[in-house]
Amino acid sequence: MTKYTIRFLIVVRATVVSNGNSAAKLVDVIGGEFTFTVPLARPANPNTPVAYWCNWAMTKAEVKDLRNFLLARGFTADELKEAIKVGYVVDPSKRAVIFRTDSWLPNQDLTNAWSPEEVLQVLNLQTIETKI
Repeated sequence: MTKYTIRFLIVVRATVVSNGNSAAKLVDVIGGEFTFTVPLARPANPNTPVAYWCNWAMTKAEVKDLRNFLLARGFTADELKEAIKVGYVVDPSKRAVIFRTDSWLPNQDLTNAWSPEEVLQVLNLQTIETKI
């Protein structure tokens, strides 16, 4: 059984992406500084990043550590609460939002699991097409 039992989609505003990446680096010392590198934009301005996101499979300890490291970098406890799917209302003042995603592990309650498409829709964001 894997120790990575929790999967989150985490969205951070572009204005605080460096804080998010520095916190992630403390959890994942090998590549954490590249955690929030996928840009997201508003449909009205599809080429300007307003946020970045990641999809991260984590251990319970890593979840706790990441929240603590983000708190130490100025994020609030309210910003770091898991978004509840039923009745979720976007708070435009939040600089970060954490969404639990579907899991590949059996016997988990997925009532509050979000798909990437649902996250983009509820936040009115879209991915930015990049050319490699």
